[in-house]
Amino acid sequence: MLGLLGGIIYGSAHGWTGLAPALLLLGLVLFAGFCHRQRTAPEPLIRPSLLHNRGFTAGLLLGVVAFAAVAGLLYVISLYLQQGLGRSPAGTALGLIRSPPASSSRRSPATASSTATGAASPQRVS
Repeated sequence: MLGLLGGIIYGSAHGWTGLAPALLLLGLVLFAGFCHRQRTAPEPLIRPSLLHNRGFTAGLLLGVVAFAAVAGLLYVISLYLQQGLGRSPAGTALGLIRSPPASSSRRSPATASSTATGAASPQRVS
């Protein structure tokens, strides 16, 4: 993956001659070697039989799509905060980080529903 990403980043910054295609090719060769190794390994990272299960494969693809959507949204939001609103990179980073005190003081849906039904509230341990 490093070769593929390095090739894309280097190619877009310095042109698509020389090092960029070589990095892309290296990344593809290493990825093919990794796939071959996983197919022939006695204990692969993911058993190939799992990929025959439609539910597992659909969940895996849905997870990749969801991750790509969130990562893309964070990228666009950070660009907007910096270029659109004129924030500094540090101000943008601070704007994207959830404040731990604010997030820990919020009530979870489970706590709210247990309080509404009269069940005992969970106690916070400090």
